[in-house]
Amino acid sequence: MSVELGAKSGVFAAIITSGVGVISSLIINSLIYGIQIPTSMYLYMTLNIFIPYIIFGLLAGVIFSVIYKYLPGQSAVVKSVIMNIVIWAIVNLYNIFFLLSKDFVGISFIMINVTQGLITSIIFGYLLGFFWMKFSREKEQEVIEF
Repeated sequence: MSVELGAKSGVFAAIITSGVGVISSLIINSLIYGIQIPTSMYLYMTLNIFIPYIIFGLLAGVIFSVIYKYLPGQSAVVKSVIMNIVIWAIVNLYNIFFLLSKDFVGISFIMINVTQGLITSIIFGYLLGFFWMKFSREKEQEVIEF
């Protein structure tokens, strides 16, 4: 499969997932701290989550297209979810050890970040595989029509 297909799928999945990430972060922060989130924080969180996640989506889509045939699973969704859980685990092993080395970080903070990160990774993996299949079918339709 083409790298272009992976990049396109990754960006589309990242747009949706980053929206979920922004909304869930705002909800979780307002529930935990019990405060009204200022409008400037919405913009900050949107830029802080949205832009890096689009870049991650692009890179993850390209990586997915390169290693697709080597991933376990029958469908693109299963393959993508597996790949994203592995990426999440590698990144979070580092983050957990780093955060635990700091005195000011509580275990509840770590658990919230780990849980939210895992859920977001699974959602992104599902969407990457979904868009991969959707755009693959569209590409096949274009070939059949010509």
